[in-house]
Amino acid sequence: MFRVGGKILIVVAIAVDVLEIIIAEDHLEAALVSLSGWAGAAAASAAFSAFWTPADVAGPWAWAGHGVGMLVSGGIGYWVGSSTTRYVYRLVVQHRGQIQG
Repeated sequence: MFRVGGKILIVVAIAVDVLEIIIAEDHLEAALVSLSGWAGAAAASAAFSAFWTPADVAGPWAWAGHGVGMLVSGGIGYWVGSSTTRYVYRLVVQHRGQIQG
């Protein structure tokens, strides 16, 4: 279930990010936010996986917890990475006076 569901979720998430980049007013900001979100998701999931791997010897319930934990940590990592990048990008661009508003 997680194998197929995870692949479907990744395809949908990539499609949403590509659409957001296409329709964004600032394409560079949208691309940077998306890429840093994916980097944050990868880092958070890898950290969770490294932390959880010893528990996998407990069997199927631990494996299910591993899958759910990877989804949750990936989502949190994406949010942290993209939010941080969006904040820093806007702070730097506004500080230089490139955005009127």
